[in-house]
Amino acid sequence: MAFQSTKRGSKQILKKNIKIGIDPGVNTGFAVTVNGKLTEVTSLDFWDTRDRIDGILDANPGSTITIYVEDAEKRSGSKESAFGAGQVVAHCKLWKKLAEKLGSDSVTFNFVRPDPSLTKYSKEKFKQFTNWSERTNDHGRDAAMLIYGL
Repeated sequence: MAFQSTKRGSKQILKKNIKIGIDPGVNTGFAVTVNGKLTEVTSLDFWDTRDRIDGILDANPGSTITIYVEDAEKRSGSKESAFGAGQVVAHCKLWKKLAEKLGSDSVTFNFVRPDPSLTKYSKEKFKQFTNWSERTNDHGRDAAMLIYGL
C-alpha cells in the first residue's frame, strides 16, 4: 500500500501524497492526483476552487499537499487576447496571495511555467495520455497536465 499510516489516539490517519494542479482564470482548471493517480479533472470558479482545496486539506491531515499553479507571468507567446491575458494575470495574483495564507509545512505552492508540449491537449489526446475517460474541458486538462506524472 502506498499510504503511510500513523495513529492519533484510536484514529488511524492515512498520509497521502496529494498534488493539485490549477490553471487560473474565470474558469479555473482544477485537477488532483493522490499517490500519483489522477482522481479529479474539472473547472470551477475561483471561490469554488478555494473551497475544494479547503475540503482536501480538512479531509487529509498529515498528508503532503503540493499545489501547482500556472503562472501567467512566466508564460511567453500566449495566444490569448490582451484582456483575457490580463484577467489570468489578475487571477494568478489572487493565488499568490492565497499561497501566503495557506502555505505551511504540509502545503506547498509552486508557481510554474507549463511545458508548452503538455498544454492544450484535445480530449482524445488527453485520454490517451492519462487514461482519464470522464468528461473534461481545456482548463481542467491544462491543470491536470501540470501535475500528471509528477
